Amino acid sequence: MRFLSVIIIFLLTFSMEAQQVLSLEESYELAEKNYPLARQGELLGNKTEAEVSEIQKDKLPRIDLNAQAHYQSEVISFPFQLPNTTMETPNNDVPFVGNIGLIYLFTAVYLLVILGMGLFISNYTDTQQQAMFIAWFFMVVFILMSGLFTPIESMPDWAQKLTLLNPIRYFVEVIRMVMLKGSGLGDILWQFGVMSFFAVVLNALAVWSYRKTQ
Repeated sequence: MRFLSVIIIFLLTFSMEAQQVLSLEESYELAEKNYPLARQGELLGNKTEAEVSEIQKDKLPRIDLNAQAHYQSEVISFPFQLPNTTMETPNNDVPFVGNIGLIYLFTAVYLLVILGMGLFISNYTDTQQQAMFIAWFFMVVFILMSGLFTPIESMPDWAQKLTLLNPIRYFVEVIRMVMLKGSGLGDILWQFGVMSFFAVVLNALAVWSYRKTQ
């Protein structure tokens, strides 16, 4: 009987020593090592960061440059003469008096203004569609009040003062002055200075607002 009791106690002690005691942290580590999805945790984290970065880039404006040229070699003419009228054949070439390099230089500054305005709008919108709608709204107003279709002199006084903040007004004035009047750099210094001021202010606001939203 004593011999049997000693054997039972020995077997119980051996079985207790054979069992491995695991802590809670060790259990978590084993679960992370053996669970398939847990092994991909780093990959999932990188994927999430890439998606967030792509969403943030969608707010930035995209630039599409399209160019089209057309030269008209012939004009419409009537093969008959109306009585008591004199109709001359219209000129098919638009006269270009000024320097085209000056127009390119002013256009580059104008593009900086438009890009700064687009970046500033994008920083306060959630999607690209919202940024496009807001930018399109302002561009339509700017075009209608630029003097391209309606002379600025025929507008009310309050509207004429508002056009001073319209960058497209200065662009239209420079195009007309250089192309039709042959104006030089000294003649467009006022428009060039105002456009450069708009470019600096709008791009500075765009950078400041972008850092603030981040």
